[in-house]
Amino acid sequence: MNKRKYENSSNSSKKIKIKTKEIEDLETIEKTLSKEQKEIIDIVINQKKSLFFTGPGGCGKSYTLNFLIKKLYSVYEKHTIGVTASTALAALNIGGGTLHGFTGIGIMDKSFDDTITSIMDKTFIYNRLMGLKILIIDEISMINAETFDFIDEITRFIRSNDKPFVWNLIVEEYVYLKRMFRQQNEYFINGLNNLRLGKIDKDFLKYVKNLDREITYEDGCEPTKLFSTNKEVNICNMNKLNDIKGKTFMFKAQDWSVAQGNKSNNNYKRSHKDLIDWLDKSTLAEENLYLKIGADVLYLWNDKDDNRLVNGTEGKIVGFRSGKTVFREGVPDKVLSHSLIPIVKFKNIEEEVEVKQEIWQKKNNEGVLMVTRKQLPLKLKYGISIHKSQGMTIPMLEIDCKKVWQSEQIYVAFSRSVDPKNLRVKNFRAEKVKANEKVIKFMNEKFKNIF
Repeated sequence: MNKRKYENSSNSSKKIKIKTKEIEDLETIEKTLSKEQKEIIDIVINQKKSLFFTGPGGCGKSYTLNFLIKKLYSVYEKHTIGVTASTALAALNIGGGTLHGFTGIGIMDKSFDDTITSIMDKTFIYNRLMGLKILIIDEISMINAETFDFIDEITRFIRSNDKPFVWNLIVEEYVYLKRMFRQQNEYFINGLNNLRLGKIDKDFLKYVKNLDREITYEDGCEPTKLFSTNKEVNICNMNKLNDIKGKTFMFKAQDWSVAQGNKSNNNYKRSHKDLIDWLDKSTLAEENLYLKIGADVLYLWNDKDDNRLVNGTEGKIVGFRSGKTVFREGVPDKVLSHSLIPIVKFKNIEEEVEVKQEIWQKKNNEGVLMVTRKQLPLKLKYGISIHKSQGMTIPMLEIDCKKVWQSEQIYVAFSRSVDPKNLRVKNFRAEKVKANEKVIKFMNEKFKNIF
């Protein structure tokens, strides 16, 4: 099988321009990092070594990774850096794509030869693999050995290099982030660390059982509830919204896809509906968003202009604006939702904020924009799935473990909490606490002083 000459396109050779102020901001942020976080930056940027880093929920893994990506962009050309994750949702949080899509292996339903042919036919992916110097993989535990082996074979062939591709077999350094930023309660932190390892003693079990109690919050807000199924989430949100007096408005997203209006879809393997479903699985932005005055919400965007507004910031709808008119008590029937701009009072911001729409987008393996969604970056905060809560910090939290179907969900849910004083746990069962023995063995070998 012949390979084409590496085509370094004009777009891919461009270096990201980092403004002086942005560099100064990076330097300022770096001074605030923990010892282990600074060690990670040094290993990658200065020592140029491959690295595996991990840590418990709330230790700043996502924060560190996003900072590292920005630092890499200030040093290397963009086309030489691969920012990937095992799932679309995780990839969205770091501004990257899935590992399967990035490497061109897709869902691995093709033979080696057919996959090579597919990659060779796609200049974008071929150039990407040829020019790759640094590969980042978030949530790597969800990538199995078979996938790594396949990627290793593919990339060695494409790059005409018989040596094992570095991400598959060689990790030079291991760093464990110990400092906790999300939680401060030492007993709770130790209990969470044991849950992560599939352990729970009698004392902590009793402690968790005692967390099943009614909590009254001073500001009158409702806690965010985590469920294991989307059905439970939807029922919870709509029931809570209906309990609030006043008119409910539906804000419909403006969705677009390359297959829209193409009835035969001869040029695309996926229909418009399939592409929208694909987008739904990787974003918190809802196709149909229901809001009313008095509703508690979560902000779903990291605002570049206001660092107080980040993914997970809690607030309450205090009004709507239509044109020059502001409605605080109610909205006349003649006013339609598409003309309304929500006014939100966020907990950590003194002034009220008018929330404008943002745009979410997904690209295919060739880097072609396939589907977009323009929607308000808001979500009712009463109920969220455990899966979509990953990476979030939730100050007031209630967890229902009744229908938990994966042992890992228990730890993910618990570690969203900031303070057990503001945490309620319902239907908890100790037999749901489990961990993979191979993972425990790996952690013991690599981090002997910690585990």
